[in-house]
Amino acid sequence: MNLRVESEVKSFSSDEIQQRLYSWWSGLEERKGDRARLRRCRKPADVLVQKEFFRFYEIIGEPKHLSRKKLAAVCGLLSHVEDDAGRKNFGELLGQAGPEASRPKVTEPRFRRLLNYENHEDLYRPIIRILSQLDNRVPIHGFSKTIFYWDSEGTRESLAFDYYQTIPLDQ
Repeated sequence: MNLRVESEVKSFSSDEIQQRLYSWWSGLEERKGDRARLRRCRKPADVLVQKEFFRFYEIIGEPKHLSRKKLAAVCGLLSHVEDDAGRKNFGELLGQAGPEASRPKVTEPRFRRLLNYENHEDLYRPIIRILSQLDNRVPIHGFSKTIFYWDSEGTRESLAFDYYQTIPLDQ
């Protein structure tokens, strides 16, 4: 690969791709039918054949070097997110206590099961259930990076670190 091409390749974490992803997500509210079709998908492979996935793919810049299946997981799961939690940390949100409760929104056994999922196919449905526990409110950028890099070394470790720093350890 020549140097010019390498410099044009952007990672999923790049500010440019994340800004485009956010722009796509915020526009979903206006495309209710497309959002509903994405929400009905049961796995990333179902997302891959939706028109809205191709809009997402085009908006973020047709990154052929990035896994389409991972992008499909991000696209489909973001369709379930209704509000951006801003700068909050996804792992911390999982461990925060719910209103009028002393235990975390996502209990430790459920969190440990989540960490055991090794691929996006297995992760997809449990994350949808967890999103509903979080009132469909997560930090768009942090959440999308966690999902995209789920099978990368260190992602689940970082998530666990954030979660366990948030929950009370004496229970």
